[in-house]
Amino acid sequence: MSETKISQKLYRKACDLLSRREHSQAELRNKLAERIPEAIPDEIEDMLVQLEALGLQSDKRFTESYVRDRRRRGYGPRRISQELGTKGIPPQMFAPFVEARSSEYGEEAQRLVNRKYPVPIDDFDQRMKQKKRATDFLIRRGFDFNTVKAVTEGY
Repeated sequence: MSETKISQKLYRKACDLLSRREHSQAELRNKLAERIPEAIPDEIEDMLVQLEALGLQSDKRFTESYVRDRRRRGYGPRRISQELGTKGIPPQMFAPFVEARSSEYGEEAQRLVNRKYPVPIDDFDQRMKQKKRATDFLIRRGFDFNTVKAVTEGY
């Protein structure tokens, strides 16, 4: 296959992927290499540079979108940061977005616990089990210890 045909194929596939949702450069690189195995890595890198220059792909835009979506779904700053790291976004890029409106993480954690464990329990042992479940739930969701402690101290 000629170089121009591969470039066209890469461009079409990249546009197809980006039309569905934002992708980080690392995600796009992996998906293009997987879906178009005949493309050499230099061609993929050139395509990523072109896409960024055209404004079709942006790690900053991806990060903003990803953080907004994960916060809306009830995930805490630790989990969001870890996930962005696995998607190839450097900490200096995502830190401002994750830390923005950080006071709202406590409110979100409280809403999650109230929704998942709405009824206060009179039995001390059951209440302690529920507190442990709520604590574990919030930690899995990526909330920091201070937030978890503040939310669960009412049990």
